[in-house]
Amino acid sequence: MSKRASDKHQQVETDIANDDNDDMNISEDEEGGTRIGGIYIPPPVKAYCSAESKGPRLIIRFIKNTNFKSYANTVQIGPFHHRFSAVIGPNGSGKSNVIDSMLFVFGYRAQQIRSKKLSVLIHNSMQFPN
Repeated sequence: MSKRASDKHQQVETDIANDDNDDMNISEDEEGGTRIGGIYIPPPVKAYCSAESKGPRLIIRFIKNTNFKSYANTVQIGPFHHRFSAVIGPNGSGKSNVIDSMLFVFGYRAQQIRSKKLSVLIHNSMQFPN
């Protein structure tokens, strides 16, 4: 091996040794996070909702809308799963109105339910006029 190649080989070995030393700068933080060099990695976030929740919780089994927004007459939405449900559908199918009906029941103001006044929440169509 030439002198130049030998020097380059030694430099690579030194760089690898320095990298190993950098890896040794891993320390645990009092908050449960990890610090690697100058970078702080916070601990994982605890799950907000889990199957082992303690204490009471609200479980919505179904929603019954009567003449609410796009729902004429009485429409039952559900049943919902006790752990997870999703409201899906094409644009204009009333997904937001499902959420708005829950907000109405929980006492949100009309402005928070995407309406300027409460009378807009009552269903009104050509087939089902007020």
